[in-house]
Amino acid sequence: PYCLVWTALPCITCCFPCIGHTGICKSDGVIYDFVGRGPMHSGELAFGAPLKYVVLDHANYSPDQWDEAINRAN
Repeated sequence: PYCLVWTALPCITCCFPCIGHTGICKSDGVIYDFVGRGPMHSGELAFGAPLKYVVLDHANYSPDQWDEAINRAN
C-alpha cells in the first residue's frame, strides 16, 4: 500500500537498467499502471511482478483521499 512499484521491461532493461515500467498502489495495495490508451490497468503490473518499490509518505492523506486521487488520475 501507498507505494510506487517498478518492474523490468523485457529486452530493454537488460541494456538500459534504469528503464522499466512503474505503477502506484492504492491504500489496499492494489497496483494501478498506465498501459497505452484507455483506463489504467489494475491488479498487477503489465510486464510482471514488481521488482522494486518505494513507500510514499501518506501521513497527510486519509485512505479515501489517497484512493480518490488515483481514481481521478484514472
